[in-house]
Amino acid sequence: MFFRNIIPCILHIYLSAIKMNDLTPVKIIIADDHEVIIDGLIALLATEKDLQVVGRANNGNQLLEIIKNKPVDLIILDIDMPEMNGVEAAKKLKEKYPDVKILVLTMFNTPDFIANLFLEFFKI
Repeated sequence: MFFRNIIPCILHIYLSAIKMNDLTPVKIIIADDHEVIIDGLIALLATEKDLQVVGRANNGNQLLEIIKNKPVDLIILDIDMPEMNGVEAAKKLKEKYPDVKILVLTMFNTPDFIANLFLEFFKI
């Protein structure tokens, strides 16, 4: 139950600064190599009228192809994917689409991994 309620709440808080006065739905692409995760997130997000999933990808290469034709506000991105992982995809996204926000999903929870991820994304 916690998972079902927390994801939309996090997205609303996170995205409130992006589209404060805009009434159009927040457009989202989900990139994860596990279909069950994508399906679950789509089901959760479908309950929110101001959040719209417009694409899904199973790896970074697919994600980069999809975003060429579908402008989005947010990408929910898994880190551990085949072909092109989430870190490499995020680097390319930041170069080509600097205004797109990225919400990272990962099962990695070691302090070193998280610190390195922040260093990579935010160049701290």
